[in-house]
Amino acid sequence: MNLLTLQLASKRPDISRAREGCVWRDLDGSVCGRSLIAGHDRWLDWYDVGVLAFNDRSPIVKVWPVRGITLDSVRAEFDRMLRPIVLQALGWQALHAGAALLRTLGRGEVHDGLRARTDGLDAGGRRSSRLAAS
Repeated sequence: MNLLTLQLASKRPDISRAREGCVWRDLDGSVCGRSLIAGHDRWLDWYDVGVLAFNDRSPIVKVWPVRGITLDSVRAEFDRMLRPIVLQALGWQALHAGAALLRTLGRGEVHDGLRARTDGLDAGGRRSSRLAAS
């Protein structure tokens, strides 16, 4: 079931009236994306992909790609990384698969849920005495 449809848009949106929501950072700490909110309208400004616009009244997610990125790459990033963010912003529960691939589970990071589901296995599927004992 496809809950969202990605649609290439032409006229770039005016996001000057929006307030900033969340900020996402790369492993080196640099900002890679941010969410913007104005009323029912939501935007994701994902620096390597482009600006995505969506709201709770439509399954269409409009995208204004950054210069030089292919539409196939935009779709791949949307499916891999951005769709779970949009779904969560629209009120759907979303657990990104990356959470299940953590090599080391940090304090408070999906730890209890993963521990219950993996029954003492580490992220690589190996038996882990550290996880089983925690």
